[in-house]
Amino acid sequence: WGAYVKMRKDQRPHLWTYGWTADYPDPDNFLRPRSTQAWQNETLTNLVDAARRVTDHDKRMSMYQQADKILIEEAMVLPLIYGRYLVLIKPWVKKFPVSPIRGTYWKDVIIESH
Repeated sequence: WGAYVKMRKDQRPHLWTYGWTADYPDPDNFLRPRSTQAWQNETLTNLVDAARRVTDHDKRMSMYQQADKILIEEAMVLPLIYGRYLVLIKPWVKKFPVSPIRGTYWKDVIIESH
């Protein structure tokens, strides 16, 4: 990882790929961590910083959607793929909770007799 970050800083490639998996299920987790990027947009930064402090869910999501639109329109982010998480669960397995960030909570799983 260190070599990758150094290469991006020293050589400044015109294009590179980068992936991100949520640490917690919130748009802020995707829109705020841009500290290693050379590209900056003051409107975007201010919008994301303000959205973090809003408690009204609908207003907050609207602000994050505006921030996302800036990233897409200015070609800072080009989503190429979206991962899927497929789970095959036998009919006798009940209450198998699946988290948006792929956490598995085995304590909640119920396996019925079969």
